[in-house]
Amino acid sequence: MTVEPATDFLRALSVHLRSADRSGPAADELLKSAMLLSVREKHLTSAEAPNAHHSLPVCTFWDDARTAAGRDVPALAGPLARLADRLVWMQNPNYRRSPPSPTFLDNYGFAAIVDRPGGAPSLAYDDRVAVGLLMLGPKTE
Repeated sequence: MTVEPATDFLRALSVHLRSADRSGPAADELLKSAMLLSVREKHLTSAEAPNAHHSLPVCTFWDDARTAAGRDVPALAGPLARLADRLVWMQNPNYRRSPPSPTFLDNYGFAAIVDRPGGAPSLAYDDRVAVGLLMLGPKTE
């Protein structure tokens, strides 16, 4: 049986949360959701995610961010790498209208892994939990 990358990542994240002594309702709910998720097997198209970009400027930092995450949380490195080509990087429309600084949009993006049905373009849907990645470039707050 093949485990979808989003489910694989959520299981690894749940295990990490438990092992990092951060167990509790959130880790338990995440593990339960990882077991029950209905994961899409195809890439999202631009028609499905019209305001999303697969290549935002911040994506130039992806390899460095993934390498750093792998050093800090080795158990997430593989699952995170397997997500890479399925992620849809987006920017909040409020930030696009009024960026906090002149270079902010070049150094900011997020990708939803799990969101509610009808929410952000994501790899999986769940009514109880939302999980995503936020990437900020160097010296971005």
